[in-house]
Amino acid sequence: MTAGAGVVHSEMPEAEFARTGGRLHGFQVWVNLPRRDKMIHPCYQEIPSAQIPTTTSVDGQVTVKVIAGRPLHEPVVRYGPFVMNTEAEIRQAINDYQSGRMGAITV
Repeated sequence: MTAGAGVVHSEMPEAEFARTGGRLHGFQVWVNLPRRDKMIHPCYQEIPSAQIPTTTSVDGQVTVKVIAGRPLHEPVVRYGPFVMNTEAEIRQAINDYQSGRMGAITV
């Protein structure tokens, strides 16, 4: 999920699963966007496990998914679910959320 200009979401199991229980497998990776992309339109992209590259330890005992990105070399300021580059941007994001503008911002 690319939060971009903001997205408010909740990930809840289907009603039947919530009623009967069982195992639920999932994995999320949150990646900080470059400053120039922070206010893009929110979007969702599912990447099936089979499309994520793997590597195996030298002894063949452990296989792991390989997830990597480029360093941004930008300041990072975080508060709760908000990740921006400055404290002023964090305050603006909180204000946008509290005023109901989160996700409705046009760039």
